[in-house]
Amino acid sequence: GRAKLKAKEAERLSEEVEDLVASRSACPELVERRDVFVREFRRRLEPELPGSRLVPFGSAATGLWMADSDLDLSVELPSTAGRIEGKRTLKHVGAIIHRLTGDRPEPRLRARIPILRWEPERPDVPCCDVSVNNSLAVANSQLVASYVAADPRVRPLVVTLKAWARARGINDRSQG
Repeated sequence: GRAKLKAKEAERLSEEVEDLVASRSACPELVERRDVFVREFRRRLEPELPGSRLVPFGSAATGLWMADSDLDLSVELPSTAGRIEGKRTLKHVGAIIHRLTGDRPEPRLRARIPILRWEPERPDVPCCDVSVNNSLAVANSQLVASYVAADPRVRPLVVTLKAWARARGINDRSQG
């Protein structure tokens, strides 16, 4: 037969999930610093790439961003079509980042989705994965954000699943 979760066990489990979510969640000040960083990077990047839009996606766009999360950014540039042009745009973005900050983002151009891995020298700035025209990921993030907004149980469930997957080393998409 199926084991039934007793009320006391269920309450303890709920408390543990709440504690996990609280311990992993980014404080409002950290979220604000992230958002200020995105606005400032957007303000400086978009004029350098006419017609572009810098769009956060992933956990930053879904409400699932944690204190130790990376920041996923897509440079949406309709005039860039195809993988070769996307890689060229990423190299240009890397040069802009270097000129603005002195940092040298690491190009990962052979990845399924080519990115720049940017680990800023400034300690108050999150590590970033920058891609070009990652429209499907942006749309998926909007869908997940709607799930998170629709039911208050979704965020704690996803945060718990992400922590579980990370603890088992099965959370890295680049590893299959």
